[in-house]
Amino acid sequence: MGNIVVTSALWDYEVGMNIVDRHIALDAAVPIEALDGAETKHPEMLHGDWYDHTLHNYIYPEGAMASEWHALFKNRTPVDRRDELTWRDRFNNAYNRYANRNLIIDRWWNFYSSGEEVLNNVEADTHSLFVNGALKGGEYSWGMQEKYKGRGGDISSMPFMASWLYGENGGWRFNKNGGWPSDAFFRPKDTWVTATGNAGERQVFRARPVFHKGPEELELLYDTVTASEGDQGYRVPDAFFTLAGYSSGYSANALLANSVPARTFAAGRNEIDAIKRLPNSVARDRNIDMNTLQ
Repeated sequence: MGNIVVTSALWDYEVGMNIVDRHIALDAAVPIEALDGAETKHPEMLHGDWYDHTLHNYIYPEGAMASEWHALFKNRTPVDRRDELTWRDRFNNAYNRYANRNLIIDRWWNFYSSGEEVLNNVEADTHSLFVNGALKGGEYSWGMQEKYKGRGGDISSMPFMASWLYGENGGWRFNKNGGWPSDAFFRPKDTWVTATGNAGERQVFRARPVFHKGPEELELLYDTVTASEGDQGYRVPDAFFTLAGYSSGYSANALLANSVPARTFAAGRNEIDAIKRLPNSVARDRNIDMNTLQ
């Protein structure tokens, strides 16, 4: 995770941005989408309770997922900073708030390993992934913690995961106290959730997300009522999004790490297409597969 720390220091604090001209990233445990918002989402990263990997269908609307919740708050006036709760373009100028800032990708040298085990691209089936990862001594570990994020301590989750390993907030854990009609496994009925999404009632998801809301300290993150779609009134206190963090110990960065799943594979296992799109004079050969080095 050292690359997350270094990249955050360069991007968020502008530490050394004027003197550091290259970031040598070795086996970076960073989702590709954080550096390249144009990266295609990988369906293998979806938990099987939310997406049918056999039929290739969403069981719940994509917009109801914790990874996509941020989209409910885009283009609001004034700005609603909940739109930042996404890994997509986390280290890129996605919000046009840094007009004079150079892009991280301009100085990123991606030394990845196509044979990397811990960062290996995960399999689609959630349960076989767990078994195979355990048998292979930790293979797929990075992808598994994203694919199981929030499911820790959930007795209805099979296989059962310890809360300290995968967390209990957001992610792929269901909101069982959100007023949604439940099925036999205490999950929100997908038909109700889908009908709400199809009706364009986005405000319902802003107040009553389908994913687990987290502890009481996070209640301020959600709209207090399912107001009309045009209601622009509620905003989360800005202090919640400061680099120092909110007084409760939660911050936007902590929520990303603990509650918002990545939807793309790790940069340390794959090429980054954004590097290949840079001018040749800049990009050169900066996607370097260490497995091919002699």
